[in-house]
Amino acid sequence: MASFSWKRVLPSSRGDKFAVGAAVAELLIVPIFELTVIMPLVFPFGTVPFWTHFLIGFFLWFNAAGNMLMAMGTDVTAGSNILPSVLKPGWHYCPFCMLNSPPRSHHCSECNCCVLVRDHHCVFTGRCVGHNNARYYLMMLIYLFFSAMYCNYLNIDYAVELVGTFSWKAILTMFVPVVGWLFGFHTTMSFFATVQCGICLFTSMQFFFLLFFHFRLVVRGHTTYEWRHQKPRMYNYGWKRNLEGVFGSRWYLIWLAPFISSPLPHDGINFPDKSEANGVKDM
Repeated sequence: MASFSWKRVLPSSRGDKFAVGAAVAELLIVPIFELTVIMPLVFPFGTVPFWTHFLIGFFLWFNAAGNMLMAMGTDVTAGSNILPSVLKPGWHYCPFCMLNSPPRSHHCSECNCCVLVRDHHCVFTGRCVGHNNARYYLMMLIYLFFSAMYCNYLNIDYAVELVGTFSWKAILTMFVPVVGWLFGFHTTMSFFATVQCGICLFTSMQFFFLLFFHFRLVVRGHTTYEWRHQKPRMYNYGWKRNLEGVFGSRWYLIWLAPFISSPLPHDGINFPDKSEANGVKDM
């Protein structure tokens, strides 16, 4: 398991700091909004339904925030592994790190390092997604999607009440709340509530498309970098082994909590030959 460090959690570039700050702020604002504004309107405080939905919401939030934290603080480089001084077949020399880098690794100017099995740089975590933290990134997307959908389920009655009857004012208020607020169509509180409901609706669609895109690549054994640059598809070991290569051997447990260990089948430096990986494809 790759090492985790709190020092790596803080992003380095200004753009990443802004994006991560916005993401963390929303991760804090949404549960407070749901707990103090929406939940008391739907379920009386202290009742069984109230605590049931509170526990469901906390479970989703804990896993979304926890996987985000792990994606930010996990080492995505070769770590303590000693890279060879002689360039091996398939390897390449990185002039920025002044090291020989293994296949599928690429240098990131934002992270200022070569990332093992680099997928892309995520501004909302301030880190690259690679071999060591791809599991946390994908699990973060999964729980963010379900969290947003769960908020949409809780917010729907409140949102309908805010919008009122179907009219051009209602559409303006819901989808362009700033304009509606400037023209006095709703109060400051209803403006804030409309913004939060809109964010949950928009992000649920965004997370769905991100999940679809990344899972499609993972099942095929590709990374976003390889897909964009049309690299040879040399690392497709069949969908089962491809998924295990990201989620690890204990994939059936990692949905419970982000800190559960799930060893990966390879180190991100040396890759098995297809003929040695139980056949080219899984049946």
